[in-house]
Amino acid sequence: MSLVNQVKSKRLLAIHGWSGTLLGLLLYVVIFTGAVVVFEREIETWSRGALLHEDGVGTRVDHYFRKAAREVDRAYYEEVSIFRSPEGDFRYLFHTHITEDDGRVAEHGIQLTVDKETGDVLDRWEGPMRERTVDQASALRRFWVDLHVRLYLPNPYGLILVGVLGLMMMFGAISGILIHRHLIRDAFVSARSQARLVGARDLHVLAGTWGLPFAFILAFTGAFFGFAASVGIPAMAMVAFNGDVELMT
Repeated sequence: MSLVNQVKSKRLLAIHGWSGTLLGLLLYVVIFTGAVVVFEREIETWSRGALLHEDGVGTRVDHYFRKAAREVDRAYYEEVSIFRSPEGDFRYLFHTHITEDDGRVAEHGIQLTVDKETGDVLDRWEGPMRERTVDQASALRRFWVDLHVRLYLPNPYGLILVGVLGLMMMFGAISGILIHRHLIRDAFVSARSQARLVGARDLHVLAGTWGLPFAFILAFTGAFFGFAASVGIPAMAMVAFNGDVELMT
């Protein structure tokens, strides 16, 4: 039994169809790249040609850390992060909070990349954390991540578009639930082979029915993260922290 009458069902069917058609290509780009981004660490390691790398930070991390810390101003000892690059070298990131000339509090840091064998400093970066760039060698991983998160568009437009796509998918999922007259029966329908169009429709109904819960979760989380990063967080920062997003986070 349908949850709505026949007239409303036709309207919902139109909404359902158009929301699944309009911007459908972009939506599938987001979904496909999302499946790829699950392996972003492996992609970065492979693209760097560093398939053989050590797990963890090893036994020399403390000795090299003490050596590197002597080259850093103690004011940056507020927070320290230790990790390894895909090549296996050690990276020590020292950062603190500094009040800038405009009165805003911002994170500043110093990052040292240390050779895993000799302990020599290979690279030194210093400055505001918002200006910290990712290694060029990880460009392939960043391409997939940016394509998934914001369709490779400038902020905040890419995030807003992904949020809109999530809402479109939510409309499709919700309207799909409402227009299914026999939701339980549709979950076990078998494709009819009398006509190609009818069989394709049966397959669509079958796949759509089983995929409804997953489609709703995917759409909701995509819309949430898209609008939260582009609209929600800046709005909260404007109200409670005078527009300082970094201070709020």
